[in-house]
Amino acid sequence: MLKTALLQRFSQDELDDAVLRKQDQFAGLLTEEAAIRVVAHENGVLAPADAFVFSPLSSAQMGQMLSAQVRVLHVFSPKRFENAARSGRLCKLRVADASGSADLVLWNSEVDIASKIQRNAVVNLKDVVVKVLHPLELHSRLSSEITVVPEQTASAPLKLFEANSDRTTLVDSPFPASDGALAFSSVPLASDAASLTASVAIAALPSEPALPLPPLPLASTPIRTLSELREGEETDVFARVVEKQPLKEFKRMDKTGYLSKIKLADGAASMWAACWDENARLAQELDVGDAVKVEGAVLKNGELSVSWSGRFLKNPENHALAAVEGTPVKSLAALDGAEALVEAKIDKVIDAQRVHKCKSCGTKSAERKAVCTCGSEDFSDLTYASLELSDASGKFRAVLFDSAAEAFLGAKPVTDLSLLASLKRDYLAGKSVTLLAYAKTSSVSGQKEIVGKAVMAIR
Repeated sequence: MLKTALLQRFSQDELDDAVLRKQDQFAGLLTEEAAIRVVAHENGVLAPADAFVFSPLSSAQMGQMLSAQVRVLHVFSPKRFENAARSGRLCKLRVADASGSADLVLWNSEVDIASKIQRNAVVNLKDVVVKVLHPLELHSRLSSEITVVPEQTASAPLKLFEANSDRTTLVDSPFPASDGALAFSSVPLASDAASLTASVAIAALPSEPALPLPPLPLASTPIRTLSELREGEETDVFARVVEKQPLKEFKRMDKTGYLSKIKLADGAASMWAACWDENARLAQELDVGDAVKVEGAVLKNGELSVSWSGRFLKNPENHALAAVEGTPVKSLAALDGAEALVEAKIDKVIDAQRVHKCKSCGTKSAERKAVCTCGSEDFSDLTYASLELSDASGKFRAVLFDSAAEAFLGAKPVTDLSLLASLKRDYLAGKSVTLLAYAKTSSVSGQKEIVGKAVMAIR
């Protein structure tokens, strides 16, 4: 079946040559069939649906190549690894079908697939290997295929464990058995999920109409707004990034750790999220204004914690978030100490700098010094851009700090901001900018000053 699909793209000689080269690459350890699967995978050729028979997870045997249709219950944060033999990335998912559950481990390039899979998605697994039997653990390999399936086209109804239950029953399927379709009956399970038994028929034939999935368990991880979060509860959240802090590196038990904080808003509230290790690196790839889904986050002391059991999805499907949902829109003159969206014309880019400020005396310098003239060795870094904005209500001085200043100029942390501002001054003048901002009284001029918290758009 797969070979036939490849021959629609390659000649017989080209395919034979590709298979031989792949076998040579793996020192003859690949069979012809396995080499064909690798060649197909690398060229984006998928096997016809009827070439695979989906097996229940409970039928897994040690070392077996398994194909199954499962529900994704949880996606953990991706991890990086490095040892004497190799280095790379991995990501673990918790999946289940009607007969049981398993950990699915994706490696290297397959990790990118996990970044697009939301909790409760239906996924077809093709040719994953059974690495551990008790508890069941599946691993992807070169010939594996991981495909997200729209629920309305799933080949069979699935049943799931009741979340947070004692795992003694399965959720019933509402569909009766029919020729070529799946049929399950609710059965008691032993405490060890691997010892369960269930009545399982073969998946629907491709010619049969697809059956819809039953409703998801009501006890699955809740999706809440930021204002609804409960201390200590694991939850999923949709929000937009409105502010971002730089990545911080620290040592923990002889290992290097990372921390990055981003501020999220969903119209109901705003809140800081502490992102750890690989999530901290991923948070740095987010831009102000991006929609995110945070899965497996936990509220701790008024702040979201996104650790190894949580993760981000950037610009997820069906998020239904406005630009900064629920945030009021004001004119420059009406802006006060409360954050609001403003849209204004950029009249002038005045200056942009990275400066080092002495925490003791407040002296600022463009050059980093070991010791201030006051004798202090304690400095803080400050990045800013100053500009003039105007709208129908008037003209005002504005200032952007740190990530907002960098986003406005399109700068990286190592960029000379003063030089970049001079190069972009004419380009930016006259454009329209949308800011999440508030107003304050300048300590220097005594006049009203606009403080931009985040740059939403420049047009």
